[in-house]
Amino acid sequence: MDDVVAVHIPRETVNDDRVLILRWMVTDNQPVESGQALAEIETSKTTIDVFSPIAGFVRLNARAKAEVPIEHILCYVGSSLEAATAKSMHDQTAGSTTQSQPLPVSSVIRTPSGAASSAVPSCSAAVDRSNAESSMGKNAVELNQSVTAKSTRLSHKAMACLMKHRLSLDQFAGAGLVREKDVLRLVSGNSAQTAHDSASHRSQGSNNHQTPPRYRLADGVPFQKRPLQRSKRIESRILSWSQQQAIRSRVSLLVPTAGRRSIQRVRPDIADAFVTNLIQACARSLKQMPMLNACCLDEHVIEYERVNIGYAIDAGNGLKVVVIHEADRKTDVEIESERQRFIVAYLNQSLRPADLAGATFTISDLSETGVTSFDPLISEGQAAILGIGGERETGRTQKAFPLFLSFDHRLIEGRTAINFLRDIRDKLVDFELGILGTTTNDSAEASCSRCGIHRGRATEKNHFLVSVAGPQNSPQFVCTICLQGR
Repeated sequence: MDDVVAVHIPRETVNDDRVLILRWMVTDNQPVESGQALAEIETSKTTIDVFSPIAGFVRLNARAKAEVPIEHILCYVGSSLEAATAKSMHDQTAGSTTQSQPLPVSSVIRTPSGAASSAVPSCSAAVDRSNAESSMGKNAVELNQSVTAKSTRLSHKAMACLMKHRLSLDQFAGAGLVREKDVLRLVSGNSAQTAHDSASHRSQGSNNHQTPPRYRLADGVPFQKRPLQRSKRIESRILSWSQQQAIRSRVSLLVPTAGRRSIQRVRPDIADAFVTNLIQACARSLKQMPMLNACCLDEHVIEYERVNIGYAIDAGNGLKVVVIHEADRKTDVEIESERQRFIVAYLNQSLRPADLAGATFTISDLSETGVTSFDPLISEGQAAILGIGGERETGRTQKAFPLFLSFDHRLIEGRTAINFLRDIRDKLVDFELGILGTTTNDSAEASCSRCGIHRGRATEKNHFLVSVAGPQNSPQFVCTICLQGR
């Protein structure tokens, strides 16, 4: 069967465990050309086409409108229909295509933690059954065969744990590879729910035997029920990671500015010089503070070797996070060019998977909305996210905008987070000084009105200047050293 190629779902983004087959562009058992589009699939961020690697006959291995695991065998393409069919039947018999009957969208099985279970092809099912028979006995083998028939495969430890706690196999149907930790999560979740139900039952009295609802709806109000959008379900899983795993903290800082309009008059070649320079400043600060360009995986620190800035866009076509790769090495003109290309592709709904993959840090920009405060959520696989608030008036001639940094306290301390924001602020102030010649708020020569220390020297000591009202409300600066009485 060397003349048959198995076409897999490509792993376009690490955030996806499953993808949705939107539609087939070919008919089962029909001839196809090399490079011909076979199917359109939807990831959490975009839609992509899967193409035939060779010319031949196609044998489908999944149905349209079904969710299938990443790297699932989508179909077979063979030099003859007989070869493609034989290969499909051979793999199903060997157990390497146990996902051939994927669950529909409304029936996706998820682990008790709320995340979609990671399903993998069961090409080693025969080996697992052999090992299981020697260690667990005939009953364990029958259990694993039963679950495998339902698109699920248990590890040896998971199988033992399942039998120990007498759990139903149906609770893992369609979940792919189930490990011991998945079973333990279910056991823990059931115990917690049982305790909650018992306490509620006692508080309602012995005459009330109804199980309390897990979620309460508004009493007496008619409602309609519809499935949550798939993109929102995946977005919820990605962003809930920061609530469940990270020790999330937040700091904020006001950055003085001459104003966007003043900057734009000097740099008409860049559509939004303010945002572009902020992305560049953030990328270069991350290079100096690598713990913010990292993530915590179990009990290990993952430090990324590239600075890839994710920039969130939401203009009516759903939230997308485009990625400017190696932003620390690019000029402001190069960054602006990429940003504009992403915006056009977003509006045309033509963003590519590569445009959305590989972010090591994210910026959420709400500066155009006038928002004065918000709490950005850390994305999975990252340690921090920078939020930009709306420009505000801080005096008759002064302006400023707030920066909000949410960070994982397992990796980053408060002082490091504050220093990061200060460094971005100083870079932005220096940028305005360079293109305007001066700023309305701060400059490289600004100094403390009490001790005379210059801004640069204060920064070297991990301190900064604070704008305060002087005589007749004229702006003055006082360093944090003097404010702390040192």
